[in-house]
Amino acid sequence: MSAKIKVLIVDDSRTEQLFLSQILLEDESITIVGTAYDGQSAIDAANRFSPDIITMDLNMPGMNGLEATRHIMRTKPVPILIVTADTSMNSAENAFKLVEVGAVGLIEKPSAFSHADHAQSSKRLCRMVKTMAQVKLVQRKGTDHSSIVQSNPDYPPKKPACIVIGASTGGPAVIKFILESLETPLPVPVFIVQHMSSGFTPGFVKWLNTCSKLPVKEPIHNEIFKDNYVYVAPDDFYMSVTADNQIRLTKRDVKQYCIDTISHFFKSVGERFKGEALALILTGMGEDGVAELKTLRNLGCTTLAQDKETSIVHGMPGEALKIEAAEYEMSPAQMIDFINNTFRKK
Repeated sequence: MSAKIKVLIVDDSRTEQLFLSQILLEDESITIVGTAYDGQSAIDAANRFSPDIITMDLNMPGMNGLEATRHIMRTKPVPILIVTADTSMNSAENAFKLVEVGAVGLIEKPSAFSHADHAQSSKRLCRMVKTMAQVKLVQRKGTDHSSIVQSNPDYPPKKPACIVIGASTGGPAVIKFILESLETPLPVPVFIVQHMSSGFTPGFVKWLNTCSKLPVKEPIHNEIFKDNYVYVAPDDFYMSVTADNQIRLTKRDVKQYCIDTISHFFKSVGERFKGEALALILTGMGEDGVAELKTLRNLGCTTLAQDKETSIVHGMPGEALKIEAAEYEMSPAQMIDFINNTFRKK
């Protein structure tokens, strides 16, 4: 029998600690090694119990989740999953500050035992814990992706009609870095499909708008897309683009999490833009979007995959490189250099 996944629960409420413990222990592959009520006790417990993953609350007395996450990721990295009952825009924006310093994901706290959605939301949490516990982390002294700059080869300057980005685990921090580093105005639209738990996309968009030089928004159904804008696919929807420059949103089955949202979007990009897209596949588990990235490359699009050194999880970019779906492998800093050089006036 394989070893159980060791979980440390961090929450300032004893009632919530017991609630989460009871849910997680329903899965036979999970064990609870300890609990903590604030940031400092979380750090102490992480050192004492060496958990495989930490579920982290946002707001706690004394040292909060942000400071605790920053300290843990700089000293003894452990996958940290943010678990919060508050998915309001302001709270979600704060949650992404934890992602920026190294947390691997975030999820809404399961519904109460009496709620009709309890069983489904509990399974979602267990699945997320087991998935994120597999993430292999290295000690990171900071989150500045520009520290990994390497000189780009002399790539041929081919101006695309759009930029499309697909990302999963670890993606939000890389996307933030890319958007804050783009030279503007940008003569094309940017589209982003980021795997996201339900309820967090508005906060993600608000967080990105604090740093992006381009306006970032969740599109509405049938919205006409414009150059110099960034469009982030809403959670629980498939996003696609049409021949008449509209963004289409189609409700999807939330039970499947985000299993094929990038694939669905990249397929529409090939149909609308043919070979005139610049497509990026960033850090993340699985292979969502990989086959469609290969199709985009075959159509003549320029395709980039994030390198292994800078990826929290090299699943999607690694699979893209394996089947030669990505034309180039780059760090986020190299990607920025490439994009800015592509659109610079000669």
